[in-house]
Amino acid sequence: MIRHPASARGKIFFLSGWAMLAMILSVLFPVSSTWGIEDHLESVQKEIQGVEKAVREVVKITPPEEGKSDFVIMPIPISNPTIGTGLGLASMFLYPADKKSPISSTTLGGFYTSNESWGAGVAQKTFLYEDRLRLNGLLGYGNINLDFYGIGSEAGDRGVSVPITEKGFFFVPEVLTRIVGRLYGGLRYRYLKMETVFDLNNLTNYQIDVPPITGTVKSSAVGLVMNYDSRDNSFNPYGGTFLDVNAIFAAKALGSDFDYQIYQVAYNHYFTLADRMVLAYRAFGKFTAGKVPIFDLAFFGTHNDLRGYPGGQYLDKMMIATQLEYRWRFWKRWGMVAFAGVGEVAPKVSEFAAGNLLPSVGAGLRFMVSEANRVNISVDYARGKEGDGIYFYIGEAF
Repeated sequence: MIRHPASARGKIFFLSGWAMLAMILSVLFPVSSTWGIEDHLESVQKEIQGVEKAVREVVKITPPEEGKSDFVIMPIPISNPTIGTGLGLASMFLYPADKKSPISSTTLGGFYTSNESWGAGVAQKTFLYEDRLRLNGLLGYGNINLDFYGIGSEAGDRGVSVPITEKGFFFVPEVLTRIVGRLYGGLRYRYLKMETVFDLNNLTNYQIDVPPITGTVKSSAVGLVMNYDSRDNSFNPYGGTFLDVNAIFAAKALGSDFDYQIYQVAYNHYFTLADRMVLAYRAFGKFTAGKVPIFDLAFFGTHNDLRGYPGGQYLDKMMIATQLEYRWRFWKRWGMVAFAGVGEVAPKVSEFAAGNLLPSVGAGLRFMVSEANRVNISVDYARGKEGDGIYFYIGEAF
């Protein structure tokens, strides 16, 4: 059992104060939400790891001995204009599945918010045979209430939305093997059964009761995954490259209701400019083909591509985004960032045009709560095409 000395109470209160500040800022200012089951759960799992490392260092909790297992439970405040304010609870079980591999983990979690959105799931990461084999997976159920603005840049510019509910089950296992060095590749299977409910009452000024429109879609797909990671630190890189490329092929032959494809690529590179100064670059693209369900379209503003936009206001079959961020740790544990980027959504690659660009600029503050693991508490302000937002999170935007 872990014991917390009395001297650590002030430090725990300090971390709790930052969490409360995050909730207050989220209520007072518009915060961009992220939507995308796989990517959202992946980012949540990484944030839990960041909080766990920071708490262990600040509160002086001794990490488990090498080769030993460990268990962590973390409450996570939630507040954004899409799903409201609420609380998540996540538990992470850390253990060595292989003596010469990174620590494996099983994460269970759930959340509930004020607009009655909720979800629960489990994420698995397993490292075997001296990290030559990786077995990962996601399993869960979600009931998400959000606003749908329509498809295309023009629909997003109008700013008129209708409430929708996306609820359903998802199962995403994958197996990766080391190809050479830090390059991994493998296969992924993805099954989703999603029910979408449109509430059309907000589209009329008359007090009438319009029955909601409901549709259920099954998506069963296989895909290819490849990633390369030479970063010196996954929470706050000073140098290196991260590349993730994946393709998903949904087909009726696999049990899917529609035939369609999704291709995604993310490229991050980090340059050390001087002592405590880093320039970070990111490019992201999502491209789809076929009869794509709403939940698999390209949602601008997710993956923090780009900050300053509510997730889902701009969506289409294609999306590209690129951004540059200057990071400077200027005094002791304090740092700042300045960033700018541009992106676009379009129905076809050939229709990406300069007239529909979505720019983003902003700046933020950092406080390093874990010097050993370089984990920052981050607060950003970002301005988009027509609005702005305040962001609070653990780690970096990318």
